[in-house]
Amino acid sequence: MPAIGPRKPATSPSASTRCPNSRLDQPQDGRLETGRAPRCPLPEAVARLKQQSGGNIYMHGSLSVARQLLGAGLVDRVRLLVYPGAAGGGKQLFPSDIPVALELVSAAPLGNGVVAMEYRTVVKS
Repeated sequence: MPAIGPRKPATSPSASTRCPNSRLDQPQDGRLETGRAPRCPLPEAVARLKQQSGGNIYMHGSLSVARQLLGAGLVDRVRLLVYPGAAGGGKQLFPSDIPVALELVSAAPLGNGVVAMEYRTVVKS
């Protein structure tokens, strides 16, 4: 799933003003409490987190969250595991209404036929 990656300035200039009371502003001992939802739209909360100093932000296992963050341009890296076999259907991670340009960073075959791939999102100018 997408890795939000290194924190950098948010793309939205209003991100710091629309959710000033977010619990994401108030980490205890430098760590966020788990199970707490932001008090503002998720893309705004993530943009605010990316403005703060600290390490990487990771998101795993939520297609709806991945789509929101990809659509807002907040994802820096995408890590995928490709399993051998055909499912024949399912939900798309990259629907046609969210164009995302990706550049392959690495690909590593694992012993069980799975391929682990990492992509960097490419900002179109």
